[in-house]
Amino acid sequence: MFPFLSTCSILTVSIFFGIVYINIYKIAHESDKNYGRIILSKDLIADILPPPMYIVEAYLICNELYFENDKAKHIYYFEKLKNLKNDYYERRNFWTETEDDKEIRTLLLEKSYNPVAEFYDIVLNKYIPAVQNNERDKITNLLINELKPRYLNHRAYIDDLVNYSNNKNEQILETSQREIKSSIFNTIVILILVALVLIGLIIFLSMVISSSITKPLNEAIQMAEDIAKGKF
Repeated sequence: MFPFLSTCSILTVSIFFGIVYINIYKIAHESDKNYGRIILSKDLIADILPPPMYIVEAYLICNELYFENDKAKHIYYFEKLKNLKNDYYERRNFWTETEDDKEIRTLLLEKSYNPVAEFYDIVLNKYIPAVQNNERDKITNLLINELKPRYLNHRAYIDDLVNYSNNKNEQILETSQREIKSSIFNTIVILILVALVLIGLIIFLSMVISSSITKPLNEAIQMAEDIAKGKF
């Protein structure tokens, strides 16, 4: 009876902890997949929409204005440029309050910002009035000699920021994956230790129970044998 109880107890505990381990693995695997989906979705949006903190769209509109003669479209582009400027400063305020990485703050809020501030100042105070007055020479000079250099300067800092952020994100992802694997490993070790303790306890209790049952039976058998032999 004792081997049977021990075997059943060990099998039950093993099945229980096996189920727990499988569930932990599934949760970790699903969390990793969901995290990957979130990152992929953000990358997709970033590939489709021009980001407010990068003035490529504003620079493109300035180039469109250079070739556009339709006054109605001029008005549309003027409003678009003003909205892009507002979007830029709205997002800049957000990152000013939330970003704590020193290098990112330097690249995003200082180095890449200075040419942007100058860019929009030129656009709103010089370039748009020149377009409105159809001053072709002035428009050409502003676009080539003032707006383009500031856009390229801004673009260089944005490239540095993207490279830095990508490297940082890779390090964070690697660290996070190591921590998850370490956490799973530690959890498995703890489960194994708990399982061994429970198995040992079950074996001990089985021995006690078995002994409490078999000892009286053995004594009764011994007594019956003594009686049979005439030993009263």
